[in-house]
Amino acid sequence: MLNILKVHLAGMAILDLKYKEWHTNIKDDLEKSKALAKKMVYEYSMGNTFLPNEEDVETLLNEMYKEVKYFIKDKEENIQNLSTILLEKEQIHYDDIKKECDDFL
Repeated sequence: MLNILKVHLAGMAILDLKYKEWHTNIKDDLEKSKALAKKMVYEYSMGNTFLPNEEDVETLLNEMYKEVKYFIKDKEENIQNLSTILLEKEQIHYDDIKKECDDFL
């Protein structure tokens, strides 16, 4: 569930890192992130406190967002290389992805 949450937050993190802004097209991902985080805290007791609360939801979202931003910053060169391949070839194959990401997959 944490990885799904990170996937929803990744687009927002990339926009923040690359363009220093968030666009309106992240609305859907942000809504999904909030809904999943609430479910994780309230239904699955994945918060930091004994009794679930909104602060736990916010903390979970913030922690996952920080992790995603760190990962993206750390793998920025790999992401840029994949982007270049995609722009040049207009499609990308598994072998290209594997070759570029082999060090962390």
